[in-house]
Amino acid sequence: MRFVLSLVTLVLIGFNSQAAREVRNGGGGIHIEGRYLTYYSAHGKVQQEVELAEAIPGLDLLIREIISLPLTNDTKDGLMIFLDASPVRRYYRIAGDALDPELRKKLVEDYSKLLGIPKDQVVIFAVTNTDDRSTVLLPEFYTLSPTEQAAMIVHESMWLRGPRVEYKDVIRAEQYTQAYFENRQDPQWLFPFLESILSLYQDDRYIKIKAGLAFDIRNKRFPDEALRDNRILMKDLLGEKFTRSALCNVKQMTDEYSYRDNASQELFYEMRFDYARKASSLFYSGVTDALQLGSVFSISPHDFGCGKSDFLQNVFVSFEFFEVGTRIYFPVVNAKGRRLGNLDLSK
Repeated sequence: MRFVLSLVTLVLIGFNSQAAREVRNGGGGIHIEGRYLTYYSAHGKVQQEVELAEAIPGLDLLIREIISLPLTNDTKDGLMIFLDASPVRRYYRIAGDALDPELRKKLVEDYSKLLGIPKDQVVIFAVTNTDDRSTVLLPEFYTLSPTEQAAMIVHESMWLRGPRVEYKDVIRAEQYTQAYFENRQDPQWLFPFLESILSLYQDDRYIKIKAGLAFDIRNKRFPDEALRDNRILMKDLLGEKFTRSALCNVKQMTDEYSYRDNASQELFYEMRFDYARKASSLFYSGVTDALQLGSVFSISPHDFGCGKSDFLQNVFVSFEFFEVGTRIYFPVVNAKGRRLGNLDLSK
């Protein structure tokens, strides 16, 4: 039985991080993701032409998914630099079994010692040179499924973050990538996957809100009428008690920032313990997390018809959010689609 490196999370999470850095810097098993390529290139025959993304099913899968995610264009562009095949990020395929036998033996021995497993269970899939941002894909890589290949591409690309990256972080990113692609309807893997790949470039302060909304829509976790109209009753999202209080008090507040702070705390406390809603809606969970981490709730003053008994049935939050600078807004509309204001959840 061969040992697939993407299955060793529990082993490596407990591995001493300082020891891992020493092994890598000293030329052990971890080193193959960093500096072996020069020696490797002298002993193995690689294709002269760069391997294109369409020839690597896992890379094609990964890039298509990133493009589909609710990330800003700047963030997508930044991730492309780390992941996509380009003049500044090259992938090569090794020709046949051209890897020098002595080098392969050395790599296998080092990995075997690092992981504490028999040498015949170790498989080497790829080698990355962080200096010229190139990755050589061994024949074993092409035996992996597209989701496993995507995980290994993330694994290799994590080393491009810089010399301080730790192996446990590389393995986590690999694990979360594979788990996400193989369980795309399972909400528990979306946020870990996003946080892993975003660590390659930059953080998106509203990624949980935006990605949670996209996940809920894709997996039909909203009521049918909300999916049909691309909006949800505010009371169904934020709770009837809070919605009534917020809409009917906002125009009476003279200190906008005081209102924002108080409303944010009130909303967070109401949402914090609604575990059933968190489990059924990643959007709801993302809003809750954002409030806890510093986002504020505010809504534009408007006559929402608080004197009417059924006014809460006429106030909706549209899913068509927009961003202005560092702020994110969700339009508040009535049943006819007329804009009443904006729901601001900015940090």
